[in-house]
Amino acid sequence: MPILKTRRRMVSLRLSEDEYQDLVKLSVTEGAHSTSDLARAALSEFMLKQRSGGGAGRIPQRVELLEHEVRRINRVLETITGAAKTQA
Repeated sequence: MPILKTRRRMVSLRLSEDEYQDLVKLSVTEGAHSTSDLARAALSEFMLKQRSGGGAGRIPQRVELLEHEVRRINRVLETITGAAKTQA
């Protein structure tokens, strides 16, 4: 049997009725023992991603990459449409 760390701190948040019902359904779907267990697991996963650099810090990099790709596609399209105009 695993040894669990004693939990002494509590975080409280308010949810709308719809949010709470979604949380309950997801807890059942995921096989969590309770909504608290599911919330704890989700928060732990989020914090792990943040520590490993996989969180929101990567969003600006992804946006920059997408902008670069859009500019590249625009250049290709301009080349294609320019070539088509000269042949017409």
